[in-house]
Amino acid sequence: MSEKTTADFLLEIGTEEMPAQYVNLAIERYQEIFTGFFNENGLSFDEFTTYATPRRLGFLYKALALRQSDRTEEVRGPSLKAGKNANGEWTQAAVGFARSQGIAVDELIMRETSSGPYLFAVKHSVGQATKDLLEAQLPSLLGSADWPKSMRWGTVEMRFIRPIRWLLALFDGEVVPLTVAGVTSGSVTYGHRTLAPQAVKVTVAGDYESALEQVHVLANVERRRAMIADQVNQLASTNGLTAQIDEDLLDEVTQLVEYPTAFLGSFDESFLAIPERVIITSMKENQRYFPVFHTNGSLAPRFIGVRNGGGNNLAQVVKGNEKVLSARLADAKFFFAEDRKVTLDDLQTKLKTMTYQDALGSVADRERRIADMASGLAKALGASDEVSKQVTTAAKYSKFDLATHMVYEFPELEGYMGRIYANLLLNDEAVGQAIEEQYFPKGAGAPIAASLPGKIVAIADKMERLVGGFATLGMPTGSQDPYGLRRAAIGIVRTLAEGEIELSLDGMVDIAIEVLNQDQTVQAILDPQLRQDALAFLTTRFKTWLVDKGLPSDVAEGLVVVRPYTVFEVATIADGVAEQLAQGGFAKLVELSKRVRNILVKQSIPTLTLGIDQWEEDVERVLYEAVLTVQKKAKDALVERNAVLALKSMLELEEPIHSFFNEVMVMDEREEVRTRRLALLSSVQNTLSMVLDLSQMVIAQ
Repeated sequence: MSEKTTADFLLEIGTEEMPAQYVNLAIERYQEIFTGFFNENGLSFDEFTTYATPRRLGFLYKALALRQSDRTEEVRGPSLKAGKNANGEWTQAAVGFARSQGIAVDELIMRETSSGPYLFAVKHSVGQATKDLLEAQLPSLLGSADWPKSMRWGTVEMRFIRPIRWLLALFDGEVVPLTVAGVTSGSVTYGHRTLAPQAVKVTVAGDYESALEQVHVLANVERRRAMIADQVNQLASTNGLTAQIDEDLLDEVTQLVEYPTAFLGSFDESFLAIPERVIITSMKENQRYFPVFHTNGSLAPRFIGVRNGGGNNLAQVVKGNEKVLSARLADAKFFFAEDRKVTLDDLQTKLKTMTYQDALGSVADRERRIADMASGLAKALGASDEVSKQVTTAAKYSKFDLATHMVYEFPELEGYMGRIYANLLLNDEAVGQAIEEQYFPKGAGAPIAASLPGKIVAIADKMERLVGGFATLGMPTGSQDPYGLRRAAIGIVRTLAEGEIELSLDGMVDIAIEVLNQDQTVQAILDPQLRQDALAFLTTRFKTWLVDKGLPSDVAEGLVVVRPYTVFEVATIADGVAEQLAQGGFAKLVELSKRVRNILVKQSIPTLTLGIDQWEEDVERVLYEAVLTVQKKAKDALVERNAVLALKSMLELEEPIHSFFNEVMVMDEREEVRTRRLALLSSVQNTLSMVLDLSQMVIAQ
């Protein structure tokens, strides 16, 4: 019978109720910490499972090695020549090395290496028992995680999300003795706080999940999440309704309960006079309810909540939740009515009292700059009179809803309420849509503005934020970006690329800088470096966006180097170019470009006007004529956004280039001839770079 070499390890951290958004974060961080610890110490395991509820974090490692393997480690020290003198005596270098490795100098050995004979320290270490390592290291590992917000309690020094109330630590069926934050480990966990609060002894790590289920705790996050979704959908379907299950809300509700039970509540139909998204936002953000809809798609005066418990006294639970939601909707109804009593001018005046940034004035000042930038962008784009008028109006009133009661109560409704109120007060749906769409895209993968006025105002909003931020705050450093300048930049790039907007980044930055320069409220001197920094920041985000959408980094770099500011043009040709390059279709061009570049990079390129009659050799004239022909073909192809055809036309240069290199000496002794040939090669390189910088490409073999 073989000796047992592995066992299961179970750790549960029991706490006071943790905020939902911290539960998954804690699981991810500790999983990384524990798994890293086992790997660093050479402790193998078959698989691991994580568990989480508002009151516990659980980690189960299956078939974890009982002990470390014995290890032999060789550390190279000084060379033999440096370690021993001519008399064969140890030098100070050898003595110091041996001391640093914890061995006697006479224990050093010599080994031959590719660099000659060297001294090595050979260290043998006996593997430690896993239980001993856990006992010694787990307390510090538990205290090593960082949290966005943490707390201390009592007299303990450790900071954690919430106070720790119990620890369950089992390895090979035995308790791993630990003391963390004044809590001593054991083999006991606890059931649901109200349904089964008693202690539950766990003796077999693999029985952990089922033992908790017996006391009304579903510790498996995915099972609990699926159960909630099933209950919500089933409850809606039974009542002839359809539930709207927002994934983020589902994740949050999952981490608010240990034993979910869905319930259906209702509210007075009169509240349906409030804009639909206001009702849904109040349900989701304030109460964590799932909205439900009639089969015709209209919002029903119902909601589905999830309680942390069973079905006992459920009617009373429903009644209490209905009362709370009705109070919130009554507030929303009041705010909506109050907002409609004031004029747009009243709200615009209120914006003057709202500070945007100290150096950039009030929100009203920001709104005015956005309006000026939007008008400039519309003009640069050549927008129609109708679109320009819609842009001007939408930008002029782009921020008025920030002064409303509704947006003050529900900040996430900015833009949406602007659209609602603009439709009511201005009776212009296109303007209202643009006001809402100025905030698009609202995140990675979220849609960009759909309407042309909305796209223009969205770009103006983000350009004002970006260039204004650079003027007063400078470029974001590290992960710090409190004003969302990176998000603004990627929003600009996405709107240009996905929205098919043919505006150049440099032109837009110039418009923004001009507006800032003319704004008397801006309390900042615009640095001459501002334009360069803003453009560098935008082009970096542009390259990142191309790579994120699947473009190889060398192709993204090559395209943006040649066309750093024409986002839509590059986005249009990028996929086709990348596909051809990946297939090796232009490997010859890449080789040609690199060969030409290798010559030019070492030389000062002359500025010289080339002509048809100035060539000494036929191969020079042939190459010159081929360059002129290819330039025209590539230019015509690029006008049609056909970059692949442009690259194919460049293949016509292959034979003339090879003939040129084979028959003439570029670096001729005669300065006039040498200058002319370098200028010709520069023209070749410029032609080969009409689509992208081929010399930077890595072609698949």
